[in-house]
Order: sequence, then C-alpha cells, then structure tokens
Amino acid sequence: MFHSLFHKFPRARFVMPIVLYLVTVLLFYGHSLLQQTFHLQNSWTGLVISYVLFILIIGLLVYYLINSGETQSFTTFPISLQNIILFAILLGCSVWVGRFLSQNLPTPVNHIQNLQAREQIQSMSSALIFAKMFGMVFIVIWEELIFRGLVMKTYFKDSPYGWDIFLSIILFTCLHLQVSSAYTDFIIYTCIAWPIPVLYRKTGSIYYPILFHLLYNLL
Repeated sequence: MFHSLFHKFPRARFVMPIVLYLVTVLLFYGHSLLQQTFHLQNSWTGLVISYVLFILIIGLLVYYLINSGETQSFTTFPISLQNIILFAILLGCSVWVGRFLSQNLPTPVNHIQNLQAREQIQSMSSALIFAKMFGMVFIVIWEELIFRGLVMKTYFKDSPYGWDIFLSIILFTCLHLQVSSAYTDFIIYTCIAWPIPVLYRKTGSIYYPILFHLLYNLL
C-alpha cells in the first residue's frame, strides 16, 4: 500500500511521519480534554478509554511501519552477550546521570509535577494505581515507535554522522518539555535520552529501546 504511494509521490515518505505524529498528538489532547470535561481522570471508565485509544494508535503506527518496509525492527530481537552488556552499561549510565542531574539541577516544574502525581496516587485504589502504571507501558511503546521507528527510519536513515540519532534525541526531549521551557529540564532529558537511539541503531530492534525505556521508568 505505502510502497506504491511512495513510488508515485516520493516526498510522501517524509510527510507521513509528521502527519501520523500530529494525528496521535491531537488524539491525546482530545482524550485528555474529554477526561477533564467528564472528570474521568481517576476512574475505571477513563482508564478503559485510555487503553482503547492507545491500542488503536499503536496499531496504526505498527501497521504503517510494517507496510512501509520497516519489518526488521519488529521481526528481530538479537540476543547476544555483546548486546546485553551494552544494554546494561547504557541503562546504568542513564540512571546514574539522570539522578545526578535531577539532584543538582532542580527545577520548579519537576517538583510541582512530582507533588501532583503523589496527590493523585494517594486518592486512588491499589488496583487503579496498578492499572495506571500498566497504562504507562502503552505510552512508552508509542514514544519508541514515533521517535525510533518513524523518525530514525525516515530522516537521515543510518547516517554515518549520527544525524538520525541526534534528531531523535532532540524531538524526544522537546516532547517532554511541553510544560517547561527551563534549560535544566532540557539538559536532563537530553542526557537521559541519548542511549536509547544508540541502542536502536546498534541492535536494529525496536524491542531493546522499549525494554530500556520501561526499565528506566521503573528504576
């Protein structure tokens, strides 16, 4: 489907990731507005709606990537001692750097967000807390499909100068700065994010970045 489209309109390959990103972001904002309007943020109804939305969005992204010729990211998961060691080293460095910078470059935005998150958690049941944490898995998968699957495989693909990695890091960081323009936040997110595209470029599998991202959030 997409092969024929890209053959007829070569520039469409560079436009489609932007369109898909904007569509998913608009869906997220519409979803958030809906939840706030009907006070569904901390309810099971709101959670089910979120799950359905994430499954649809992730399905759309996977469908596009597979049908545009990027099947290798999903069909390969090279498990080797070298990849495991690289994974462990990058994860350890990222966790240490993230904690060090968070302690030494505090920002009011991060502090306020942490307080708000704690207040919301205290008002939820244990089952709802677990369900929301499970929902974070969908967010991680979405981010990796966008910034690794779409960005790195469309713009500057396999650049010998690492431009695909650089662009992935910058866009990933900018997404996490929606509510903050503090330069310290930019430094923290950039330093945390750099190992993920490196890991994706090295292994060629989308599963390593997803696993890395999930473990980092847990740690």
